[in-house]
Amino acid sequence: MPGALSSGGVALAGPSGGPLHMTWKGVEGDERIWWNRFDGSSWSGAQTVPGALTSVGPALAPYAGVFMVWKGVAGDERVFWNSQFRGWTGPQVVPGALTGFTPAVAVDHIGTYGVPRMAWKGVSGDERIFWNTYQGGDTGANNWTGAQPVPGAFSSAGVALAGPPGGGLHMAWKGAGNDERIWWSRLFPNSASWTSPQVIPGALTSVGPALAVSSGSVHLTWKGVSGDERIWWSRFPGSSWTPPQTIGGASTAFRPALATIGL
Repeated sequence: MPGALSSGGVALAGPSGGPLHMTWKGVEGDERIWWNRFDGSSWSGAQTVPGALTSVGPALAPYAGVFMVWKGVAGDERVFWNSQFRGWTGPQVVPGALTGFTPAVAVDHIGTYGVPRMAWKGVSGDERIFWNTYQGGDTGANNWTGAQPVPGAFSSAGVALAGPPGGGLHMAWKGAGNDERIWWSRLFPNSASWTSPQVIPGALTSVGPALAVSSGSVHLTWKGVSGDERIWWSRFPGSSWTPPQTIGGASTAFRPALATIGL
């Protein structure tokens, strides 16, 4: 991918009607967030997102263009957000959201516009997973609800979110400490409570997974355990996860990104 270089996280989002957007942290020593677009045949040139800086990497979701969240620079565990529709808005702090890793964001497809929700691991030393909701769209507000912990959900690294058609969310994450299992939970439509965390059979990672929805199924990809740089995948067509499979020729030292192309 011409001009795209990163030492950390990459994010993808495909708004309805396209194009596919990608954002990423720069190379080692470069904490700027960069972005480009894929129009179905080629990628645009890499550009920086004004004022957006991170030590880990961003997350994206399609929402009135694209909606981005990210952890601050090294030593800054605040979470920031902005959006892109005919230009990037200025970065804003998400009140009460603090993390030592990349947060996750997805749209819960309820109401007229859908509702962006975010999840993240706590600050360094805090492995609880928290979540909140953006109050915009139907409400006309421009703020976030207070952070709430997800009962029983703990991670030392990455959290992923995806919103299936009809509302609700799926969340997946690497376990706490040395637990390399991938766990998951669901937020059913119009519910305020996540289901009890469960292990995804055979899914193991050292960093964390990525989630996306395609043709009604939730798809999951992840880097393998420590020492295994293969990329794996599974899907949830509605009742259980399919057995993990490797993606031929795909290797990574970090976690992959996943999205559908909205073209």
